[in-house]
Amino acid sequence: MKWMFRPLRLYADFDGRSPRREFWLFMLLIVVVVCGLIGLGVGLSGNSGDGGDVNPLIGLPLVLAALFFLAALIPFIAAMVRRLHDRDMSGWFVVIMLVPWVGWLIMAVLMILPGNDGENSHGENPLIEESQRPEVLEGIFN
Repeated sequence: MKWMFRPLRLYADFDGRSPRREFWLFMLLIVVVVCGLIGLGVGLSGNSGDGGDVNPLIGLPLVLAALFFLAALIPFIAAMVRRLHDRDMSGWFVVIMLVPWVGWLIMAVLMILPGNDGENSHGENPLIEESQRPEVLEGIFN
């Protein structure tokens, strides 16, 4: 669970690296919350077509879904940049998403590919636990 909410804690932190698990669990969180709120809005509509009373709360879940999506947009982009850093790529590759259809497809492939093993120009591998880092192991064996 720590991987799912880590992008929210690092709200606008574009430095460092993010593993695949962190990015995709955060993506899942966004999709579940937004789809759940939209589904709640559709369920509250209760549109049976008989012209009966309309629930005054019908728009609230949809507004909440839009607000949550906008609030999650910055940490989502930051997680994508950190995910690109995990592959030792520049975060500016996020701009490729502006290309219709193809840009999103390329970015999805880049998000699926595994990160670099070991340290790269953007920092340590986030999957290596503190006790397994080389400098910690050197202190143990020296």
